[in-house]
Amino acid sequence: MLSLLGLALLLLALVQTKWFKNYAADKATRYLSNELGVDVNIGEIELSYFDALKATDIYIADQKADTLIYVSELQTDYDLFSFTRDEIRLNDLRITGGNINIGLARGDTQLNIQFLTDYFKSPKKDKSSASSPALIFDKAEIIDTRFHYYNQNKVPPTSRAFDENNMIYSNINGHLHDFTIVKNAISFHIDNMSGT
Repeated sequence: MLSLLGLALLLLALVQTKWFKNYAADKATRYLSNELGVDVNIGEIELSYFDALKATDIYIADQKADTLIYVSELQTDYDLFSFTRDEIRLNDLRITGGNINIGLARGDTQLNIQFLTDYFKSPKKDKSSASSPALIFDKAEIIDTRFHYYNQNKVPPTSRAFDENNMIYSNINGHLHDFTIVKNAISFHIDNMSGT
Protein backbone atom coordinates (compact mmCIF):
# COMPACT_ATOMS: atom_id res chain seq x y z
CA MET A 1 0.00 0.00 0.00
CA LEU A 2 2.82 2.38 0.86
CA SER A 3 4.57 1.64 -2.47
CA LEU A 4 1.31 2.40 -4.35
CA LEU A 5 1.05 5.76 -2.57
CA GLY A 6 4.71 6.47 -3.39
CA LEU A 7 4.10 5.63 -7.05
CA ALA A 8 1.06 7.94 -7.14
CA LEU A 9 3.08 10.79 -5.61
CA LEU A 10 5.89 10.20 -8.09
CA LEU A 11 3.41 10.28 -10.98
CA LEU A 12 1.88 13.53 -9.68
CA ALA A 13 5.33 15.08 -9.45
CA LEU A 14 6.20 13.89 -12.97
CA VAL A 15 3.17 15.50 -14.63
CA GLN A 16 4.16 18.86 -13.09
CA THR A 17 7.62 18.89 -14.72
CA LYS A 18 8.50 21.03 -17.74
CA TRP A 19 9.57 17.85 -19.56
CA PHE A 20 6.12 16.27 -19.19
CA LYS A 21 4.32 19.47 -20.23
CA ASN A 22 6.41 19.66 -23.41
CA TYR A 23 6.00 15.92 -24.02
CA ALA A 24 2.21 16.11 -23.62
CA ALA A 25 1.97 19.15 -25.92
CA ASP A 26 4.12 17.44 -28.56
CA LYS A 27 2.06 14.22 -28.42
CA ALA A 28 -1.25 16.12 -28.61
CA THR A 29 0.04 18.28 -31.47
CA ARG A 30 1.18 15.28 -33.52
CA TYR A 31 -2.01 13.32 -32.86
CA LEU A 32 -4.35 16.21 -33.74
CA SER A 33 -2.35 17.23 -36.82
CA ASN A 34 -2.47 13.65 -38.08
CA GLU A 35 -6.16 13.16 -37.26
CA LEU A 36 -7.35 16.47 -38.73
CA GLY A 37 -4.92 16.68 -41.64
CA VAL A 38 -4.02 20.32 -40.86
CA ASP A 39 -1.35 22.11 -38.87
CA VAL A 40 -2.10 22.01 -35.14
CA ASN A 41 0.22 23.43 -32.48
CA ILE A 42 -0.03 23.52 -28.71
CA GLY A 43 2.53 25.49 -26.73
CA GLU A 44 2.20 23.71 -23.39
CA ILE A 45 -0.19 21.40 -21.58
CA GLU A 46 -0.38 21.40 -17.81
CA LEU A 47 -2.33 18.86 -15.75
CA SER A 48 -3.13 19.68 -12.16
CA TYR A 49 -3.69 16.56 -10.10
CA PHE A 50 -5.81 14.93 -12.84
CA ASP A 51 -8.78 17.25 -12.30
CA ALA A 52 -7.73 20.38 -14.25
CA LEU A 53 -6.07 21.07 -17.55
CA LYS A 54 -4.47 24.22 -18.93
CA ALA A 55 -3.20 24.52 -22.49
CA THR A 56 -1.49 27.56 -24.02
CA ASP A 57 -0.95 28.83 -27.53
CA ILE A 58 -3.38 26.48 -29.25
CA TYR A 59 -3.38 26.90 -33.02
CA ILE A 60 -5.52 25.06 -35.59
CA ALA A 61 -5.13 25.90 -39.27
CA ASP A 62 -7.80 25.51 -41.90
CA GLN A 63 -7.18 23.42 -45.03
CA LYS A 64 -5.65 26.44 -46.80
CA ALA A 65 -3.12 26.83 -43.94
CA ASP A 66 -4.76 30.03 -42.67
CA THR A 67 -5.61 30.53 -38.98
CA LEU A 68 -8.94 28.88 -38.16
CA ILE A 69 -8.64 28.94 -34.36
CA TYR A 70 -6.03 30.38 -32.03
CA VAL A 71 -6.43 30.40 -28.25
CA SER A 72 -3.85 32.02 -26.01
CA GLU A 73 -4.99 30.04 -22.96
CA LEU A 74 -7.59 27.34 -22.40
CA GLN A 75 -8.40 26.10 -18.90
CA THR A 76 -10.87 23.48 -17.77
CA ASP A 77 -11.54 21.41 -14.69
CA TYR A 78 -13.25 18.06 -14.62
CA ASP A 79 -14.07 14.93 -12.69
CA LEU A 80 -12.24 12.17 -14.54
CA PHE A 81 -14.54 9.52 -13.05
CA SER A 82 -17.62 11.18 -14.55
CA PHE A 83 -16.50 10.47 -18.13
CA THR A 84 -18.63 7.82 -19.85
CA ARG A 85 -18.73 6.27 -23.28
CA ASP A 86 -21.58 8.60 -24.28
CA GLU A 87 -20.59 11.79 -22.48
CA ILE A 88 -17.51 13.79 -21.54
CA ARG A 89 -18.59 16.37 -18.99
CA LEU A 90 -16.28 19.20 -17.96
CA ASN A 91 -17.19 21.53 -15.11
CA ASP A 92 -15.78 24.84 -16.29
CA LEU A 93 -14.11 26.04 -19.46
CA ARG A 94 -12.24 29.33 -19.79
CA ILE A 95 -10.97 30.59 -23.15
CA THR A 96 -8.69 33.63 -23.04
CA GLY A 97 -7.32 35.52 -26.03
CA GLY A 98 -9.11 33.61 -28.75
CA ASN A 99 -9.05 34.40 -32.46
CA ILE A 100 -11.62 32.52 -34.57
CA ASN A 101 -11.85 32.95 -38.35
CA ILE A 102 -14.75 31.18 -40.06
CA GLY A 103 -15.72 31.79 -43.64
CA LEU A 104 -15.58 31.08 -47.32
CA ALA A 105 -12.38 31.77 -49.23
CA ARG A 106 -12.75 32.91 -52.84
CA GLY A 107 -14.04 30.02 -54.95
CA ASP A 108 -14.97 27.80 -51.98
CA THR A 109 -18.49 26.45 -51.51
CA GLN A 110 -18.07 25.22 -47.92
CA LEU A 111 -17.02 27.01 -44.76
CA ASN A 112 -13.38 26.55 -43.81
CA ILE A 113 -14.50 24.79 -40.62
CA GLN A 114 -16.43 22.06 -42.49
CA PHE A 115 -13.57 19.54 -42.29
CA LEU A 116 -13.63 19.86 -38.49
CA THR A 117 -17.40 19.40 -38.37
CA ASP A 118 -17.12 16.35 -40.62
CA TYR A 119 -14.39 14.87 -38.41
CA PHE A 120 -16.53 15.00 -35.28
CA LYS A 121 -19.73 13.71 -36.84
CA SER A 122 -18.32 10.78 -38.81
CA PRO A 123 -17.63 7.39 -37.20
CA LYS A 124 -13.93 6.63 -36.95
CA LYS A 125 -12.46 4.00 -39.30
CA ASP A 126 -10.77 1.92 -36.65
CA LYS A 127 -13.45 2.05 -34.00
CA SER A 128 -16.83 0.38 -33.60
CA SER A 129 -19.88 2.01 -35.12
CA ALA A 130 -20.65 3.73 -31.82
CA SER A 131 -21.06 7.48 -32.19
CA SER A 132 -18.70 10.05 -30.69
CA PRO A 133 -19.47 11.01 -27.09
CA ALA A 134 -21.20 14.30 -26.34
CA LEU A 135 -18.88 16.99 -25.00
CA ILE A 136 -20.55 19.07 -22.28
CA PHE A 137 -19.26 22.10 -20.38
CA ASP A 138 -21.38 23.04 -17.37
CA LYS A 139 -20.05 26.62 -17.55
CA ALA A 140 -17.92 28.42 -20.13
CA GLU A 141 -16.26 31.80 -19.98
CA ILE A 142 -14.88 33.69 -22.98
CA ILE A 143 -12.34 36.45 -22.32
CA ASP A 144 -10.96 38.96 -24.84
CA THR A 145 -11.74 36.91 -27.94
CA ARG A 146 -12.04 37.96 -31.59
CA PHE A 147 -14.43 36.40 -34.13
CA HIS A 148 -14.25 37.01 -37.88
CA TYR A 149 -16.81 35.75 -40.40
CA TYR A 150 -16.06 36.30 -44.07
CA ASN A 151 -17.36 35.34 -47.50
CA GLN A 152 -14.89 36.29 -50.19
CA ASN A 153 -17.30 35.13 -52.91
CA LYS A 154 -19.50 38.20 -52.38
CA VAL A 155 -18.75 41.74 -53.49
CA PRO A 156 -18.69 44.22 -50.57
CA PRO A 157 -21.67 46.59 -50.62
CA THR A 158 -21.04 50.16 -51.75
CA SER A 159 -24.33 51.70 -50.63
CA ARG A 160 -23.97 50.98 -46.90
CA ALA A 161 -21.32 50.55 -44.21
CA PHE A 162 -22.52 47.18 -42.90
CA ASP A 163 -21.06 44.20 -44.78
CA GLU A 164 -22.69 40.94 -43.72
CA ASN A 165 -19.97 39.06 -45.61
CA ASN A 166 -17.10 40.51 -43.59
CA MET A 167 -18.00 40.77 -39.90
CA ILE A 168 -15.39 41.23 -37.19
CA TYR A 169 -16.29 41.19 -33.50
CA SER A 170 -13.51 42.04 -31.06
CA ASN A 171 -13.09 42.07 -27.28
CA ILE A 172 -15.75 39.39 -26.85
CA ASN A 173 -16.34 38.55 -23.21
CA GLY A 174 -19.10 36.39 -21.85
CA HIS A 175 -20.46 33.60 -19.72
CA LEU A 176 -22.37 30.61 -21.04
CA HIS A 177 -23.74 27.46 -19.48
CA ASP A 178 -24.82 24.00 -20.65
CA PHE A 179 -22.44 24.28 -23.61
CA THR A 180 -22.94 21.00 -25.49
CA ILE A 181 -21.36 19.58 -28.63
CA VAL A 182 -23.05 16.47 -30.04
CA LYS A 183 -21.89 15.29 -33.46
CA ASN A 184 -22.16 18.40 -35.65
CA ALA A 185 -24.51 20.40 -33.39
CA ILE A 186 -23.63 22.98 -30.76
CA SER A 187 -26.06 24.32 -28.17
CA PHE A 188 -25.61 26.66 -25.20
CA HIS A 189 -27.29 29.27 -23.04
CA ILE A 190 -25.79 32.76 -22.90
CA ASP A 191 -25.77 34.36 -19.45
CA ASN A 192 -24.10 37.54 -20.70
CA MET A 193 -22.01 38.57 -23.71
CA SER A 194 -20.30 41.78 -24.78
CA GLY A 195 -17.93 42.85 -27.51
CA THR A 196 -17.12 45.55 -30.04
